[in-house]
Amino acid sequence: MEALLPVYEEAAVSRFYNDALVAAVESVVAALPPGRLLCVIEVGAGTGGTAASVLPSLELSCARYTFTDVSEVFLRQAEPRFARFARFMQYELLNIDADPRLQGFAAAQFDVAVATNVLHATPFIRHTLRNCRRLLRPGGLLLVNEALATSAFAQITFGLTDGWWLFA
Repeated sequence: MEALLPVYEEAAVSRFYNDALVAAVESVVAALPPGRLLCVIEVGAGTGGTAASVLPSLELSCARYTFTDVSEVFLRQAEPRFARFARFMQYELLNIDADPRLQGFAAAQFDVAVATNVLHATPFIRHTLRNCRRLLRPGGLLLVNEALATSAFAQITFGLTDGWWLFA
């Protein structure tokens, strides 16, 4: 995992898109009524690159940030990494391609769902988006950070992973 951190967190493109996501989250926070705290879920949080960017912006305005992935390995690695935010962090397994209600998630419990480069890695994008919506409260926001074009670097780096070609 540590070998991927520079790609997800330090590369100029990753920083640019994570900064845009942070700006969107900060806009949501700024629009909150006084005393209202957010419930956020990150779908397919993986190495935690997005969480590392977003969490500092939520420190005073988050009731719960649920860090999810299909791999328990990522959850175990994230917990000590984000210990500073333990007050509002939760770590849960979630396959967003399957109905989250069948995986122990209640419907309509989150204000914001964050998905960075994960939606394409599911075989049925309509099911995936429907499942994201199921998690959101009425008026909730799905913040999507997806690569729209691939580079030779991305295909060489990620092309052998199980989910890379599912969108095709």
